[in-house]
Amino acid sequence: MPHEAEALGDDELRVRFPEHDFDGYWFFGGLHGDGPFEAIVFGLSLGVNDGYDWGFQDVVPDTDFSLYRFELVGRERSVGYLRQGLHRHAFRHSHRRLHIELPRLVRFECSWPTLQCAMASEDGESSLELTGTLSLSHWSPDMALRGTSWVTVVCPNVRFEGVFTHRGERTRFSGVGSLDHPMGRVFKSPTSAGMGFWEYNCLMLNEEFGMFAWHIVDRQGDVILSEAVTDFPDGRYHKGTLSLRYEDFADGDGVPVPQRWTCSVDADHGRIDYAVQVAGPRLDASTVRRGQPLPNYLLDVLGTFTPLEGDPVEIRGKGTGESVVSERDPRTGVPQQPW
Repeated sequence: MPHEAEALGDDELRVRFPEHDFDGYWFFGGLHGDGPFEAIVFGLSLGVNDGYDWGFQDVVPDTDFSLYRFELVGRERSVGYLRQGLHRHAFRHSHRRLHIELPRLVRFECSWPTLQCAMASEDGESSLELTGTLSLSHWSPDMALRGTSWVTVVCPNVRFEGVFTHRGERTRFSGVGSLDHPMGRVFKSPTSAGMGFWEYNCLMLNEEFGMFAWHIVDRQGDVILSEAVTDFPDGRYHKGTLSLRYEDFADGDGVPVPQRWTCSVDADHGRIDYAVQVAGPRLDASTVRRGQPLPNYLLDVLGTFTPLEGDPVEIRGKGTGESVVSERDPRTGVPQQPW
C-alpha cells in the first residue's frame, strides 16, 4: 500500500470528468499575525453531489451545476464572494493536470508542489491571488452515503501567501492551510446509514505547521471516520486517531451550532490534546440550516503535544473548516430527518 504522504502526480490532482460526476478543490487555512482577518477559505466545485445526506433543499445532484467562492475570515467580520449556478461548460480545464479557468474570473492550477489561484467577483470589487507550496498528502477511505460515493485527498500543510482586495482595500497575507480535492459519483446506497454530523477543521499550529482533523458520525451514532494528519512539530507526516467531543452549542435558527469542542489525537509520534473555540461571527449573518455546511467561522486552538519521548510542547493555533449537522443531533444524540 502506498504511503499516504507521497507527492501527488498530475493524474491524482486533475479533474476527472466524465468518469466522476463532481470534482471540488477547496482550501482552508490560518493566517499569520493578528490582523482583521485570521483565516481564509476559497475553492470551486464542478458539479454537485446528492444533497440528501447534507440536507440541501435547493441543490440537487447535477453534474452541470458549478460554483466558486473566496473569503477572508475574521474575529469581527468576514468578507468574500460566492457565485453559484454556473454551467460546467463555462469552465475550461486540462484533462492531463489540474488547470481550471473561468475567463477573467478564475484560474486555479497546481503542478506539484506549487499551487496558484486567482479569483475575482463579477463586479470587480473583490479578488484573491495566492501561491502556495505543498509537501504532504493524505487519502480518505472510500465514502458511500445514501446518494453519493466519493473519496478525497487532502494536503494538510500548504505554506502560502497572497493578496486579497475588497472594495479598494488590499490585504496581504501568509499562512498555513489545507487543500482538499473531493471527487465522486452520484450513486444510491440503500444500506448506508446516512451522514449524521461531521466536523472538518483545517488548522495552523504555532504559526508554522498544519493539521486537519475530520470526524464523521452516521445517523445511528457510529463513527464513519475520525482521524487527523499533521506535520507538527517536526515538519514530517504524522497520522493519528481522533477523538472529538462537543462541549458547547449555540442555537442557529433551530440548529445546534457547535461552539467549542475538545479533541485528542493519538499519533505515531505522541499525543495531541487540544480545545477548539469558535472565535468570530459567520459571514453576513448567513442563514443556518440543518444539513447545510455551516458558515466558516474563525477557530482558535489551544492545547499540548506530549511526545513519546521528551517534554510536552504547548500548542496555539487558528484556522477554519466546516461543521455539518444532518441526520443526528450532536447535542442530544437523537436521530432526525435532515430537513
